[in-house]
Amino acid sequence: IIITLAAITDEQRRPEADLNVEFERARPLILGALLDGLVEGLKRVSGTKPISLPRMADFAQWGSACETAYWPKGTFTTALEHNTQSAVENMIETDVFACAIRDLVGTQNVWEGTAASLIKTLRAQHDKNPFHSAEIPSNPKAISGRLRRLMTVLRKLGIEVGFERRGQDRTRIIRIRGMR
Repeated sequence: IIITLAAITDEQRRPEADLNVEFERARPLILGALLDGLVEGLKRVSGTKPISLPRMADFAQWGSACETAYWPKGTFTTALEHNTQSAVENMIETDVFACAIRDLVGTQNVWEGTAASLIKTLRAQHDKNPFHSAEIPSNPKAISGRLRRLMTVLRKLGIEVGFERRGQDRTRIIRIRGMR
């Protein structure tokens, strides 16, 4: 879970000792609020079944069961989905190889070929920027490994990656396609 906090202005800055005094004053109210959520969750958890279970399914079920102590039904699931999508987008934006795959699907919805031909395609796509081109794996085994590690993240972006063998020589083929 990624939480992005607003910046603190100079006028809002205080010594830690002042914050500790304020926290100690609020501690019983915070504990009471947490217990209110726990009570709501205990009442509702057995009957709470999210429409689709994400990774960390138990966490999603408990969050959904507790949410109505604080927010309208569905708020937790919406926030979790938004947070997951933001995390995927942030991860993709920092990975040149993943961006190259996303760009490839943006220009052609389906791409099929060997790992070696994928290297050539991606390098040609990024030949204007040698720095980016250098971040594309340079051998078939490395490119297949990176694709396998990125499959879950790419799927969240609507990109499906598949591997198969074809022909009598059992050539390894990679298939990348947009699902949207």
